[in-house]
Amino acid sequence: MKKFFPLLLSMVFIAGCSKKTVPAKTAELPVRVTAPAVELTESLKAGKQLYMSKCGNCHGLYRADDYTVKAWLPIIDRMSVKAKLNESEKMSVLAYVQAFSKK
Repeated sequence: MKKFFPLLLSMVFIAGCSKKTVPAKTAELPVRVTAPAVELTESLKAGKQLYMSKCGNCHGLYRADDYTVKAWLPIIDRMSVKAKLNESEKMSVLAYVQAFSKK
């Protein structure tokens, strides 16, 4: 018994210090199963790309269906300045997030 306890203690210590594995981030945005089926047109694809690159450059990306169509407008207005989006890019990102937002 005296030999078992130090062995057990060292195994617990080693297991606690081992490298943790974390799943790699994916390039795709998470989509809820209940999300409406919306065809990604070229315009929406451009908005998605801008959203992922410009918005995701500073912070984690929010799911479009976390907000309503109406709620996205002030968010995109405010954040487009920080992301240095021109008016066309801003409208493209807005169209993308609103296409998949809560109605």
